[in-house]
Parts: sequence; C-alpha cells; structure tokens
Amino acid sequence: MKPSPLSPRRRTRWALLRNLALFGLVVLAVVLGIQAAAAHRESAAHRESASQSTPAPTVQAWTGILIDRVTGRVLWSKSPDRRLGPASLTKVMTALLVLQRTSDLDSSCRVPQMVDQEELGNVVGLHAGERITVRQALRALIIKSANDAAVTLAYRVAGSEPAFVKLMNGKARALGLANTHFLNARGKPVPGHYSSARDLAQLGRYVMRNAEFRDLCRRKTATIRWPGHAVPVESHNRLLDYAWADGIKTGATAQTGACLIGSGQPGLWPLISVTLREPSRGQEKSDAVALFTWGSALYERRSIVSQGDIVATVPLAGGGHVAVVAATPLTAVVRSAARVTTQLTLPASLDQAPQHGAELGSVTYLADGQKLGTVPLVAGVTATPSPGASSR
Repeated sequence: MKPSPLSPRRRTRWALLRNLALFGLVVLAVVLGIQAAAAHRESAAHRESASQSTPAPTVQAWTGILIDRVTGRVLWSKSPDRRLGPASLTKVMTALLVLQRTSDLDSSCRVPQMVDQEELGNVVGLHAGERITVRQALRALIIKSANDAAVTLAYRVAGSEPAFVKLMNGKARALGLANTHFLNARGKPVPGHYSSARDLAQLGRYVMRNAEFRDLCRRKTATIRWPGHAVPVESHNRLLDYAWADGIKTGATAQTGACLIGSGQPGLWPLISVTLREPSRGQEKSDAVALFTWGSALYERRSIVSQGDIVATVPLAGGGHVAVVAATPLTAVVRSAARVTTQLTLPASLDQAPQHGAELGSVTYLADGQKLGTVPLVAGVTATPSPGASSR
C-alpha cells in the first residue's frame, strides 16, 4: 500500500524544519570554531605566563640585550641604553660603510703613512705604501680585528680617518642609533667614543642583511694576503666555537672590558646578543651561550590552522550564512608567548550560496609583526533559512 502523499502545507513545514536543522548545524559548527579559538587564546595566554616565569640567566656584563634577529623584538635586556665604550665592536660600522661604498672588493687600497706613525696596538702587519685589496683588508678588520686595516680602509673610503668618522656618525643617525657616537674607526677607547647594547644590536641586525658581511663575520680563521705577505689570523670571537653561531664581532681593552655582538641560531630562530663590559672573554662566552639557550627556548613550531578549520562566516543576501574554511594547513615557528592575529580578505556578503569548496578569499596570519603565511579560504557548509525562518 503506497503512503499517502504529503499535503502542500506539510511539505512546506518539513522543508522549513529541514532548513532550520541545517542552519542549526552551521551555527553549532561556528560556535565550536569560536570555542576552539578561545581555547587557543587561553593556551597562548598560558604559554606567555609560563615563559615569563622562566627566569633569564644572570649576566655579568654591565649592560646587555638579546633580540629576535628577524623582527627586532627585545627578548631580554639589562640597562640597554647605557653608554659605554664599544672597543672593537666599532669595526662593525667600519666594515658596513666600506661594503656599502666599495663596488669592487678586489680593488686595492694603499696603506697610509699614519699606520707607521701611530702606535695602533693589534695589527696584521701592514706598512705605509704597501697595497692590499679591500677584501683582504676587511678580513683582517673583522677576523683579526686589525687596527692597521681599519685605518687603511678609512683612508680608502674617505681620504682620512676623521673624514671617515663623519660618515660613521652620519650612518649612526640614519639608523636611529641615539646612544652612539664615534671618534675613530678602530674602537680606540677615548672620551666621547661610545655606544649602547641596544644600538649595537640594531646595528648588528642591519649589517647581517649584507651577504658579504655575513661571510666575513662567520669565519674563525683566514690567511691575509698582500704582496710579499701571507699572515694566518684567528678570530677572538669564542662564540664561533659553536656550529650554530655565525658572528658577529668581539672586542676588548683594559678600559672597556670584554664586549661582544653575537649572532646565531641554536634552536628554531636566529637571535642577536650584545654584552658590554664583561670581566673576561671566558665570561663573555658563557653569558652569550646562556642567553642564546634561554632565548631559543622561547620559540616553538606551532600549528596555526588546520585544513577544514572554520575561520569566518559570510552572510548571504537572502539570509543565512556560509561557513568559510581553511583550504590548506599552516604551521610556523613563533614565540611561545606570541599572540597570532589575522587579516581577512573576504567579501562582505554574497548574493547567493556558493558551490562547496569554491575559493572565497584568504587569511594572513601574523605574530610579533611578522607574516607567518597566507591560507586560501573556501566555502564550507551553507545554511539558507526558508522564507519566514529566522537567520539569527
């Protein structure tokens, strides 16, 4: 016996109930998505609390700083704006200007008379009138920390050391180094020649964008060559004993103590440290390693979004909504305490329900001002209430 057909009134009622049920499922999915996002935020807050409860190492330096090399974010500091003599960390600015103002590093420069006229301290053995390529002089400058190379390069670029110092201070102002002032290209400790941990970290971050400088500062040894000479040299930067370290420069005098700009990536993320006025090179190394170890623990590889996660909803002109889901997953390395934010590119509304899986826009994820990635967004479940049904 065939079932009796539904009356038009009952068919309308069943259609209304079906659409309301479908709409309810979408609302439930959105609510669950919101709850998951809230749980994620709560987890992030917990991570931030946990990271803040992990004490930074005790550092013997008078002043210091640790920054994220990618974003510049300060992770730790100790009197970072205090002005102190930077010793041979000065040579980082010297090398930067030489690299920016020399088109051919294999061109030669003439060693000036000043090299023989003044006691320069740490030298590679250049004498007035000799010629050496800019590349070889730079290696002597950064690896050996040779003061005769610093003076020779200053004369090569500006004609004299005082003229070169004007360029150094101009570059410091251009980079916003408010607590830095140079009086020589070598790092000779004289009154009025100073910098700060924060400024030197910013300088280090800037100069590490230069491929030639990165190649210079990661080297532990080299042989400096010029006509009639081949001098083996070794870096004083003991941080380079570690495979994860890639620079930058150390310095020490009786007046300034031991100073270091360090760069490396012992974990998931590259960092830069600066310590000034350490009691010894050994303490300088152990403090730097402790800072890098501690700072690396602040980062993690995190699942930012999974494929199919509901990211947003878009209203339909006739009522109802379409759930918008991530088309692909995204993972990224971020600070454990970082808050991930989003930038959505989606239509404000749609005239009609899109086909399931149709691309509707994208979402960009950011943390600490850094772009983590962009994920396409596609149409998920659509809920369109029947005429007379509420869309709220």
